[in-house]
Amino acid sequence: MLSLFGAGPLETHVPTLFRFFMVSQKRSDAHTAIPIVANFCLAGLFTLVNLSLCLAVPLWLLPLDIAWGWLLIPLVLTTPAFWALIHECVHGVFHPNRTVNNGVGRFFGWQFGAPFRVLRQAHLIHHKVSRTAMDRPEVWNREGESWLARAINYYGNLIIGLYATEVSALVLCWIPQPWLGRVVRIIFRPRDEGSPDVRDWAVKQLVEDGRHWALRLDALIICVLYGLSFWLYGAYWPLLLAAILGRGFLISFLDNIYHYGTPLDQIRYSLNLSLPGWTSALILHFNHHRTHHLFPHVPWRGLPAIHAEKDRGYEQSYAFAALNQLKGPIAMETLQQP
Repeated sequence: MLSLFGAGPLETHVPTLFRFFMVSQKRSDAHTAIPIVANFCLAGLFTLVNLSLCLAVPLWLLPLDIAWGWLLIPLVLTTPAFWALIHECVHGVFHPNRTVNNGVGRFFGWQFGAPFRVLRQAHLIHHKVSRTAMDRPEVWNREGESWLARAINYYGNLIIGLYATEVSALVLCWIPQPWLGRVVRIIFRPRDEGSPDVRDWAVKQLVEDGRHWALRLDALIICVLYGLSFWLYGAYWPLLLAAILGRGFLISFLDNIYHYGTPLDQIRYSLNLSLPGWTSALILHFNHHRTHHLFPHVPWRGLPAIHAEKDRGYEQSYAFAALNQLKGPIAMETLQQP
């Protein structure tokens, strides 16, 4: 039998229910073994957090004392870790069964506030186009735009823009299918001759074969969940709005810290950022980001070991990288390779 958090041989006669929670036999390497039990424990924890934010706080706590509203702060601060778990679903390493993996991902998307299919395709495209003209928000081309225009775009994206873009799918998915395909093609169009063309792939994954109906179902569920939540908050609805904006800020602000100021057109390059002691585990070792870009199908638990084996070190501290991006746009020529 397998240990709860490790890999090993699987006995022949294991009930299906138990196999559901065990590490895949196909991933015999300890670094690539999916920690299924740990993942489901985390899934339960974050579901409790998100349902508390949406339902429990307004139903049972705020009627007792508005001071319970302060509880929303620690709930919102779990956002980076929750996104890291969604990220496991995005790469198919939450669970070895694809149906289970994607089903849990959709369930997470309802809580997160954006359809999982949108989150997944946007992130997988990021892996294909990182540091090309399609995905380098801080880079300023002196010949193509003013510094002010780039700064407005950059800081807007840094503060809330990324999350707002993801949430906009709740509206965009209702566009008639032929027009929706055109919108997707515009969003993912190549920005220059060196950018990969991912338009056909994006349309296929988001729009074709009835997939737009799955987006609409997810959008409907999200709107019902958060509509109910706003109704339950009643006069205290600004607290929920503040929590959602806080989530959006954390998602947007921390998204590009691993890529800010890195060399152009090196798609697999990103920064490994140091965190003290056990704090790396709090975000599921997401700070080992270059290791992840080089080994995108390694589950979160295996990243530190691979990082240590390859002796990659750390380029910056996590806190420094987060603050460093506040410097704003960087002229393109300073990042180009000689």
